[in-house]
Amino acid sequence: MFTTMSTVGLGDFHPTNSVEQTIACFLFLFGVLITSYVMEKFVNMLQRLRSLGRSFEDSNSLSLFMATLKQLNHNQPVSSKFSQSVESYFNYRWAHDRNIGIATDEDEFLLEQLPLGVQHQIFCDFLFTRFLKIFQ
Repeated sequence: MFTTMSTVGLGDFHPTNSVEQTIACFLFLFGVLITSYVMEKFVNMLQRLRSLGRSFEDSNSLSLFMATLKQLNHNQPVSSKFSQSVESYFNYRWAHDRNIGIATDEDEFLLEQLPLGVQHQIFCDFLFTRFLKIFQ
């Protein structure tokens, strides 16, 4: 199994003495290590792509926040007016915050890896469209 993960040969060359066999074992283990690393990076990339498809609404976190406020208020629910104003604020923010896609350092790092032309297009056509229209 290790051999198939780390080589592409058909057995034309194989270790003949114990030194070569030891080196081959380390090379096989190194191949497994590299394969595992690449697969981990690939799975992480797929997970990030899936998370991009989700909406950025953190309604579960907002519900938890409101429940925490209720507990801090001696189990009395907060006023509906306050609750609605908090919900409307977050709904507005989630709908209009263009920078939410590059909110973390990891997101910025990925953006910096893109070619400059693509970065420019993302900034001009997506992130700062409204801002640029104001000053044209």
